[in-house]
Amino acid sequence: MRIQVAILLVLLLSMQSMTNVTLQENESNISYTSAKATGVDLTVTDISYSYPDAVDRSKYQMFSSNTPPINFNRPDSLFVTDAVIDTQIEIQIEISNIGDSNSPNLDLNVLIIHNEY
Repeated sequence: MRIQVAILLVLLLSMQSMTNVTLQENESNISYTSAKATGVDLTVTDISYSYPDAVDRSKYQMFSSNTPPINFNRPDSLFVTDAVIDTQIEIQIEISNIGDSNSPNLDLNVLIIHNEY
């Protein structure tokens, strides 16, 4: 499991553009006609974590940087470990093609590197 998480993180970091653009809900239907790359151009548009087990969710979700508890004023620059050793977690990644060509078949490799401290 740790290797899978590490693989995913490396993939996400390698797919991020050099400039970090905050996606706004009202900008979800923006026309990319002037900025489209030729061919297939994949980008990560969303990532989320969830604990499939309700007991694990009640114990660990409050520490998640994705879903802090209500009324928890977490600074945007504070990120807490989203995975707990020997605890199952599901990672969902949304990838969009902003290029000008469709790709009916696509192999996607995810590399997750985990630094245990």
